[in-house]
Amino acid sequence: MRLLAPLAAVSLIASASPASAQVDIDRAIRNWQALAQGAKSLADLTPQERVEVAEVDRLMRERRPDRANAADQCRKAEGRWSGGQPSELERRLIDLRCSQR
Repeated sequence: MRLLAPLAAVSLIASASPASAQVDIDRAIRNWQALAQGAKSLADLTPQERVEVAEVDRLMRERRPDRANAADQCRKAEGRWSGGQPSELERRLIDLRCSQR
């Protein structure tokens, strides 16, 4: 499953622009994963590989859900549901429910 996200992100690179047609998708994925695992550093990559990895990383960050935002939205919705002025116990229950998102 974790491999599918980089594949999807890199496929977006390949279809994004004519310049991206020069991207070696397999290499970009391998380098991105190697950097994430600490097996490589940016100094180990060529300038072209750095561009590819930066694009994969950018796309992955865009696709990643904002956990704080989801939890905040949950708290607001739960607060409205409880009448807008939840008691201390209700606030704690809301925090517990929304921390799971």
